Amino acid sequence: MASVKSLTLTAVALGFALAAFPATSRADLYSQTSDHCTGMCGTVAGNTVTVTTTGVANQLEITVQLANNWNFIASGAGGGASFGFALPQTSLTFTAVNPAAFSASTWEPFPGGNATSPQTVSRSTGNMMDGVSFPANFYGMTWLAGNGAANQDGSTLSFLISGAGLTLTSFLAATSTDHAIFAADVINHNRTVIIDGVSQNPTGIIDFTLGSAVPLPPAALLFGSALLGLGLLSRRRRNRDVSATA
Repeated sequence: MASVKSLTLTAVALGFALAAFPATSRADLYSQTSDHCTGMCGTVAGNTVTVTTTGVANQLEITVQLANNWNFIASGAGGGASFGFALPQTSLTFTAVNPAAFSASTWEPFPGGNATSPQTVSRSTGNMMDGVSFPANFYGMTWLAGNGAANQDGSTLSFLISGAGLTLTSFLAATSTDHAIFAADVINHNRTVIIDGVSQNPTGIIDFTLGSAVPLPPAALLFGSALLGLGLLSRRRRNRDVSATA
C-alpha cells in the first residue's frame, strides 16, 4: 500500500507541476525581414535570431544563426558593430557562449569591448547600421576575424546579456526607426553580383523582426496530463479497495 501511495502522490505532484506549467513564451524567434546590402544579399528563412530566458533573473541568451554559406563580416557598414540591437538599459554585462571566449580574433562586445568575459559595457549613443537606425541605447558584437572573402567568418554566434529589468519584451521597447529589432553585417556566398564592374559576393546589413514565440513543447504538457491521470486513477483504485474491505 505504501508503494501505491507513494506512486500516487508522485504522479499527482508531477502531473500538476507539468500540466500547470504555463504554455507561454520562453523564447522569441526573430526572422530576417529585409536587407540593405550592396548588390542585395536577399532575404531567407535560415537567418534567425533566438532570444531565450536562462532561468536567471535579468539574463537572456541571444543566438544568431545565419543560413548556409552566409557569414558574418566587418564591412564598416555596421558603424563598428557586426551584430547590433537596442535596449532601454544603459549598461549590459556580456558573457561569451559560442565562441566560448571573447578575443581580438573572434568576437568582442560593442561598444568598447575587449577579450574579458563576462564584461560590462555602457550603451553607445545611437548607431546607424547602413539603413537601420537604432536609438541611443545601442549594443552589439563586433566580428574581428575577417572580411568574409575566404568564407572564414562563421555563421553562428551565442552570448548572454544581463541588465536590470531585462526580459524577453525589453527589445520591443527600443526598436530601430524601421521597426527592426536586430541587424547583422553579412556576406552571402550563394550569390554573385557585379558591383562597379567587379564580380563579387554581396555584403551589407540585414535586419530581423519578431517572427514567433517558442512555447513549451506540447509533449511536455501531454506528459504532465498523463501523469496526472495516472495519479488520479491510482487514488480512485485505492479508495475502491478501502471501501470493499470496510
